[in-house]
Amino acid sequence: MRATNLGAIRSALRILQSGGTLGIFPEGTRGGQELQGGTALLALKGKAPVTPVGLHLKGRTWVVRFGPPIEPKGSVKELTTLIGAELDRLSEPL
Repeated sequence: MRATNLGAIRSALRILQSGGTLGIFPEGTRGGQELQGGTALLALKGKAPVTPVGLHLKGRTWVVRFGPPIEPKGSVKELTTLIGAELDRLSEPL
């Protein structure tokens, strides 16, 4: 079970609601593999689009690809699934 830091969530929502930007690992950690719902929850509550970023290691070089913004709509589960599919697409080798 993952601990939730309510102070961090409140701070993130304040940033989004004031027009700011956040960088989030949707897996919950930098090394995780399974997507968590926190990114979708913040996007929905903060009414902020998600810009997915795919990373791929090619030799000794990181390839970074940005996808189009995903509008915050639907349920947390639906939005998390959509974000995950786009991250998978963007992380594929070119």
